Amino acid sequence: MVFILGDILHGSFDDKDEFCDTLTATGCPIMAVRGNCDYASDESRLGFPLPESLTLPLFHKTFFLTHYPVRGRVNADVVLHGHTHVKGIGKIGDTLIVCPGSIAKPRDGEAGYGVINEEGINLYSAEDFRELETAQF
Repeated sequence: MVFILGDILHGSFDDKDEFCDTLTATGCPIMAVRGNCDYASDESRLGFPLPESLTLPLFHKTFFLTHYPVRGRVNADVVLHGHTHVKGIGKIGDTLIVCPGSIAKPRDGEAGYGVINEEGINLYSAEDFRELETAQF
């Protein structure tokens, strides 16, 4: 499953239609949320919905996906957000807060992404694939 935390077509893609075709051709289920640079017309172009947020169970945890960083407590074990384009893992109370950074427009100097498994979340460099940060559930 692929999680996309907004600003999907806001990258430096030469051909946005080719990017959309490649993304949907992976066959992986895609769960995405709308970013501040996404438009209603992007949903038909991408072929999947872009709600403001999603809450879903995964690995016996409740995940809340949103584009914008949360302020204060939320009713979830893990919050995934994107808006800052800066990789990082933190906590608010017992809630794990994760921003995987950005593949296309990182604001911390290095493209990044996250991988979630039953043990926790790992953040990686998209440039050389080294692990940058990790958090256990």
